Amino acid sequence: MAKADRAKQQQPAPTRSKQSFLVWGSIIFGLLFLVALPTMTLLLIGMLPTIVAYIIDRTQQKHTAFCVGGMNFLGVYYPLMQLWTGEHPIIGVADLMPDLVDFLMIYGAAGFGWLLFTSIPPVVAAFLTVMAQRRVATLRATQRHLIEEWGDDVAASSDEEQRPA
Repeated sequence: MAKADRAKQQQPAPTRSKQSFLVWGSIIFGLLFLVALPTMTLLLIGMLPTIVAYIIDRTQQKHTAFCVGGMNFLGVYYPLMQLWTGEHPIIGVADLMPDLVDFLMIYGAAGFGWLLFTSIPPVVAAFLTVMAQRRVATLRATQRHLIEEWGDDVAASSDEEQRPA
């Protein structure tokens, strides 16, 4: 009994702002689903890769969801414009659903977002490594120049100077 009470005390209760955000978000999402059913249906089906990226990303910043979501939204944008400029009833979504080109565009854009997320960090890391190596080489060349100009005493570390004689 005491262990169960301690376990309840150790788990932080959700903050009031998170609870209110969830409640208001659910209300707004529900109202949008009632008012704009075709649009929300297309967005829900089209943005599934973003939802999956948000769920599987365990980091606090959710970089995966942002990267995949941005590209995924670009893929959903064209069919969404077709829906808004054409028939908006649910039949408009039913006309877009069997179109494989639209789905290829939607999920291909999301796949490109995943590709960017997985390929850009190693490229940036390699670039930063090369820049750091170049900086080290420049500093060593400057150090050699100073040693030639001022002598070996310039290269002595501060630890050697502080040692008792």
